[in-house]
Formats: sequence, structure tokens, C-alpha cells
Amino acid sequence: MHESIRLTKRDGWIASIWQMLSDLDETISTSPLEHLERRVVALEQKVRGSSDPLNRNQNPPSKTMK
Repeated sequence: MHESIRLTKRDGWIASIWQMLSDLDETISTSPLEHLERRVVALEQKVRGSSDPLNRNQNPPSKTMK
């Protein structure tokens, strides 16, 4: 059983390392403009999602103004 847990942990670490390498490769191969466009799209989706009254996963905006 301990061997199975070790293999599972090792497999998890290996998968995590491959994911990091894949993310790094994508970052390196993506142009700065393309990267910026992706961030803008993600922010637009986040804004639309937070303004959706049916979206219960978001915290309501704070009423205090600073």
C-alpha cells in the first residue's frame, strides 16, 4: 500500500512538472501582444461574470467607498 501511495505522489509530481513545462513553453512561444489580448479577454469575462446577478459564486461588491 505504501508503494502505491509513493507512486501516486510521484505521478502527481511528474504531472505537475510537465504542466509547468507546458505552461512555460506556451508563454515563451506566445507573442507579448497575443498574451495581452488573452489577459484582456479573461478580464472582460471576469467583469461580465461579476456583473451577472445570477452568478452566485462571486462575492457582492463592497458598499464602502475609499
